[in-house]
Amino acid sequence: MLNKECDNIPNVYDYCFFLNFEAIFLVRKWHCRTFDLKCRPVSENCPCNRTCAPCEYKRLPWSRYLLFNSKNGVPNQNIPGVNILTRRVKVRPYGIYDFSCGFRLKGEKFEAEIGYGIWGHAAERIECIEKFAKQWGIAGNDPGDTVVKSASRSSICQRGYASPEEEAGDEFIAICASDLDLDSGASQGALNHIISIAGGFDHKGKCVDAFFGLGFYFDVPQKNSALQTWGAWLKFGSSF
Repeated sequence: MLNKECDNIPNVYDYCFFLNFEAIFLVRKWHCRTFDLKCRPVSENCPCNRTCAPCEYKRLPWSRYLLFNSKNGVPNQNIPGVNILTRRVKVRPYGIYDFSCGFRLKGEKFEAEIGYGIWGHAAERIECIEKFAKQWGIAGNDPGDTVVKSASRSSICQRGYASPEEEAGDEFIAICASDLDLDSGASQGALNHIISIAGGFDHKGKCVDAFFGLGFYFDVPQKNSALQTWGAWLKFGSSF
C-alpha cells in the first residue's frame, strides 16, 4: 500500500538560476617593454632630456628593427633598434573579469542547463617611460662618412633616406619619448563570449545505477581574443 502511494506522487521539477562573477585586479609594476615608433622624428622635437613637442600619431610598424646611431658617436655604429627602443616603464594592467549566468532545470531523473559567459580584460596603460641616456637617431651613414648622420625617413627596407638638413650634415634628428608608440608595447583589451548547453539523465535501479551526460559550447571572440571555437563533451557511467 505504501509503495503504491509513493508511485502516485507527481514528479517535482526545480527551476534554478545561477550567477557568478569573478574579478582579478593586477597591481601596477615596472617592466621592460619594446616599442615601435609612432611617428618620424622631426627637427621640432627636442632632445630627450626636455619635454618633447607633440607630433602627428602615425604608426610605423616593425620600426623596432631599424638601426640607430648616437649623436657625436662613432660613425656606422648600427645599433639594433630593439636595444634602443626597449625601455623600462611602469605598466598598469588593471584587471581580468569573468561573468557567467544561466538557467537549470532539475527533475527526478534528468537535468538540463543553458548558460552564457563573458570573459575580458582591460587594456594596459603604460606610463613613466625611462628617458634616453643618449640622443639616438635612425642610422643613415654611408660607409665613407666620418660624421655621424641620422636619417629620420629611413625604413627597414630603405636605409639612408634623409632630410636635406641631415644629408648636409648640419642636423642630427634624435628620437624622444613622444616618438614611441606606447600601444605597440602594451597588451590590448580583450572580450570573449561563451554559450553552453548541457543535459543528462540519471537512473537508479535495484542492482545497477547509471548516468549519461552530453554538453556543447560555442566560443565567440569579440575583441583581441582567440579564434572562434566550439566543442562538445560526452560522459556516461554505471555502478553496481
